This record gives sequence, structure tokens and C-alpha cells, in this order.
Amino acid sequence: MQKAKEQKENNKKTTNQRRNVRKGFMFAQGITIIALVITIIILLILAGIVLNLALGNNGLFSMAKSAVEKYKISANEESELFEELDKNFIVGNNKLPGILLDVNK
Repeated sequence: MQKAKEQKENNKKTTNQRRNVRKGFMFAQGITIIALVITIIILLILAGIVLNLALGNNGLFSMAKSAVEKYKISANEESELFEELDKNFIVGNNKLPGILLDVNK
């Protein structure tokens, strides 16, 4: 009889231990799911910020386009300057090569 009581008590202990293990396992699974959801939310927020920085009004691509336009304008101005200098460049008799003369005088 005592053996039966001890065996019942042992069975109750093991059953309670199994329940606690299951609860802990379920709790651990819940934490990992929560961590996964939080991680996904943070990644979505960061992706939104990066897209805004890249594609916004003052974003990376619009700044690159304006830089290309400024480069083209300055390249045209520089080529016009060199053409003007070529017109005014005189290599003449008794003069050193490379002397620039002002044509307006």
C-alpha cells in the first residue's frame, strides 16, 4: 500500500515537472516569437528611413542629379573659357610663346 502511495506521489511529481517544463517551453517559444516580431518591426522602420534618405526630395539620387547638372554647367563654362583663351593666345615675332594679350586694348 505504501508503495502504491509513493508511486502515486512520484507520478504526481513527474506530471507536475512535465507541466512546468511544457509551460517553460511555451514561454520560451513566446519570447522568441515576440523577439522576431520586434526585430521585423525595427527592420521595417530602418528600411523606411533608408528609402526616404535615398529617394526623398533631398535624397541621394536627387542630390546626384543636381551634381551632374552643376558639373555639366561648369564644364561648359570651362570649355568656353579655354576657347576664349585660345583666341587671345598669340605667338608672334620677337615675343615669348605663351603670352596672353588683352584683345580689348
